[in-house]
Amino acid sequence: MGASASDWEDMAIGPGPAAGVPYLYVGDIGDNGESRATIQVYRAPEPAVPATPGTYPVAGVERLELAYPDAPHNAETLLVDPANGDLYIVTKPATAGTASKVFRAAAPISAASTTTLTEVASLVFGQGSLPGGAQPTGGDIDAGRNYVAIRTYTSAFAFCFTAEATVAETLTTSPCSVPLLLEPQGESFAFDADGSSYYSLSEFANQPLHRADRTSAP
Repeated sequence: MGASASDWEDMAIGPGPAAGVPYLYVGDIGDNGESRATIQVYRAPEPAVPATPGTYPVAGVERLELAYPDAPHNAETLLVDPANGDLYIVTKPATAGTASKVFRAAAPISAASTTTLTEVASLVFGQGSLPGGAQPTGGDIDAGRNYVAIRTYTSAFAFCFTAEATVAETLTTSPCSVPLLLEPQGESFAFDADGSSYYSLSEFANQPLHRADRTSAP
């Protein structure tokens, strides 16, 4: 299917409709004007990466239509729970000191109708246990389900899973600071496949990709 976007912001990988198949999720979730009636997340089985650089079609793409339960929000952080495929969006408030809301779409998520998100948590960045930047710009959950990581332009934090805790429950715990190098407009954060390292990146063109071993993090 052809995909159009208002504002691509984040990607994630996690379970999907077919058991045992990793799915790629791409979030068209940005909304600086906070005016979109719905947002979209595209889901497809993770494609193999060809050895030769080029542009290749992705098969099996589905468009998930999502709506907030209260009002439109701007967001740049998309998370997928590796345990069950639940999808989470963390909003990006325009004003410092305003809570970032965390919304969930519980799996299984149908592409046949609009899914109304449920608010499950809130976080206030830029103060208290989340110092530094006040706007979340990206995040990830490692495949081993050890950490939920969320970053801002200047800082990153890891919330540690315990036992069978949900993502929402995990976000109520005290986070640990994650080292980041200075990036002009850092908006990307991802763990590698086995969770031993993490990567960060600025959204500007021709920026270096930064990698750090998890021993530098919690």
